[in-house]
Amino acid sequence: MIRYIFVIFVVVSFIFMGCSGTREVASVEEETVKCSEMGVFRSFQNNTGCHLLLVLHDGRKLLVVEGVNQGPRPSDGMEVRVDYEEVADMVSVCEVEHAVVRITCMEVLVFPETECANKVTVFKRNWMQDAISSFNPKEIKVLEQDTINYFLLSGENTIIFNCYGKIDCFIQGARATKFCEELRDQFAEGEVIWTQNY
Repeated sequence: MIRYIFVIFVVVSFIFMGCSGTREVASVEEETVKCSEMGVFRSFQNNTGCHLLLVLHDGRKLLVVEGVNQGPRPSDGMEVRVDYEEVADMVSVCEVEHAVVRITCMEVLVFPETECANKVTVFKRNWMQDAISSFNPKEIKVLEQDTINYFLLSGENTIIFNCYGKIDCFIQGARATKFCEELRDQFAEGEVIWTQNY
């Protein structure tokens, strides 16, 4: 029996509607990329029954109903790589999507952000709260520079965010590009701003 889905995603506080993709987008280091399709979450809340849809680079609009519970929450402007499978027995009332899907792989390339976070304001940003929840770091350091700040989350893997919430480096084990190695080395002078409470 066809189930009708009334999809309402939780409105997250870091939807920056002014971020229209004019900022240059750089992907996570290619050595860690596992998912194949690139896309961006966009708000379609002006359409009845819709909120966020994943718009792929070929223009297809996907309504995501499963598979994003374990990672960062989708928000308008979030750029991702994904793999997915269609959910054949579900129909939505949104009516502008091309398919209803279940996400099987998702990597966040860009978190939408309009203002560079510092060591105080970063913990008020949902992308950092989501990163702590998703990556379970043991320690967070900040590296402050003249034009940009970086945040290093160290744990099972090493993740380096810039102050706009984009993952610049995702380092597994000893593997890293030259850029990420040099950036990681600079954190020797970085300040510890958060440690995990056991």
